Amino acid sequence: MTALDVLIELLQRADLRGGELKYVGHVEVSHWLSEVFECIDTTGLLSVTSDAELTFCHECLEPHLEQVVYTTDAAGASLPAIRCPTHGRVFIDRADLKRWRLDLGAFAGALAWSLGGKTRELLQGRCWSLGSLALGQAVVSLYLVRGASWPDGPETFETTCRLSTGAAVFHLGLQTAGRLPTTVRWTPLSEALRLEANQIVFRPDLALASTGRLSEYSIRRTGKLWQLTFAGESGMVPDRLGLSYISQLLTYPRRDFDALELSAVEASLLPGGVNPEDMTESSSGTDDEIMDDEYRTSVLARLGALDAKKSQHGLTAEEAQEGDVLRQQLTASLAIGGRPRRFPTETGNVRIRVSQAIRRAIEVIRPVLPGMAEHLETFVSTGSTLCYAPDDPVSWQT
Repeated sequence: MTALDVLIELLQRADLRGGELKYVGHVEVSHWLSEVFECIDTTGLLSVTSDAELTFCHECLEPHLEQVVYTTDAAGASLPAIRCPTHGRVFIDRADLKRWRLDLGAFAGALAWSLGGKTRELLQGRCWSLGSLALGQAVVSLYLVRGASWPDGPETFETTCRLSTGAAVFHLGLQTAGRLPTTVRWTPLSEALRLEANQIVFRPDLALASTGRLSEYSIRRTGKLWQLTFAGESGMVPDRLGLSYISQLLTYPRRDFDALELSAVEASLLPGGVNPEDMTESSSGTDDEIMDDEYRTSVLARLGALDAKKSQHGLTAEEAQEGDVLRQQLTASLAIGGRPRRFPTETGNVRIRVSQAIRRAIEVIRPVLPGMAEHLETFVSTGSTLCYAPDDPVSWQT
């Protein structure tokens, strides 16, 4: 990923409501190239903050999060460690605890400075003035806003924080909520950022010269986040496995998918967005019954014989116990409605995992775009096959 890709992903993370993912840890930064970190650092977005209080155990194969505690060595130096249930005390490199806060105030200041001006925070954590820009014969006021896609966006930027008529407003996310003030121009900040000679450059003039209308229905992955739009209202949610499945279903409405097909996309066996017509049909498989017909017949026959003997002569203790065991086996072999219960095959397990992942993803969407969550809950079926079949056609961009 280039420095610009990383920056856009961080800005979209900063735009999440409630401050989720507002910190960047050393482990994440260590995966960047050194020139990428240097480039991001010049934007002012990363501000060193207190060390992490939780960290993963690096001694265990299965990662688990533990509280950081500090001990003192013989020389009086403070050493960070965690208490692992398996390995006991595990010392941690202090550098691994370093983290940065996403500082939008400093970032806004860097943008304003690049235009020869100064920033001013108009609404705490939500809106900053970036000065003005001459475009032809007009002078346009510039703003940076956070939360344009939040449910309170329309009210916030209509009444709480009034923006100058004709202003250019750059928002951190890719899209916005509906019903925002129409007296200003709303533009994704990503359209105004350029990477030149390993430097992030703010070019509002180029962004304002571009045009284009975004779809009212879209679901797109951008790094570790998903940009969602439903009926013109937009929001962002963290990446979840079920969102990949939902995206595939929305791409091909009214097409029945086998769970194995969707899980193949997850495992990169098939590229996302592949045309289902090019797929070979996956076998749904047949789960083995817990009790086959032959054994069930013999159980019923034996129970009939025991019942007949009981009514005539009574049963010994061993025969009564045998009857109880056989009834328990028969009961355990039947599902609701008397249907034979089956052992879950791998296909069945995949179907359960995919369906659960979709339901969890819908719950992630619900607080951000309740209308979209309700729509998916109504029109995405997760039975023996999975399908998106709305009553009225919806054109999704995926």
